[in-house]
Amino acid sequence: ARLQEDPSDIDGWLRLGRSWQVLGEPEKSVAAYKQAAERAPERADVQLDYARALFPPGAGNRAMPQAFIDTVARVREIEPDNPEGLFFGGMIAERRGDADTARELWTRLLERLPEDSPIRDAIQQRLANLGAG
Repeated sequence: ARLQEDPSDIDGWLRLGRSWQVLGEPEKSVAAYKQAAERAPERADVQLDYARALFPPGAGNRAMPQAFIDTVARVREIEPDNPEGLFFGGMIAERRGDADTARELWTRLLERLPEDSPIRDAIQQRLANLGAG
């Protein structure tokens, strides 16, 4: 009801999205995050929340929604070196069969990660799985 009175409350939409996630209502969560993303197109953090709701961790081989692809592109426009934007961009490129772009994005990501980052090995494995190029 509060968001109907003030639909510009981005933080309120984000809280609602998180609440729906916790309650196991992914469709409602996506809808709330979409509202926030539409109201804050210049905020990479809000766009990433929406992207994660669209294609959550563990989505595996599920098809990537076009909205996810478009949202990641928006993040990369706002913050070209955003680590999640680089990671997701590499995933999208890999899925499209564009190993060169995936390699370039994941290599840029590795350059920005601390040496002791727990995800370095996973990124290096993804790069190795791309093969020589």
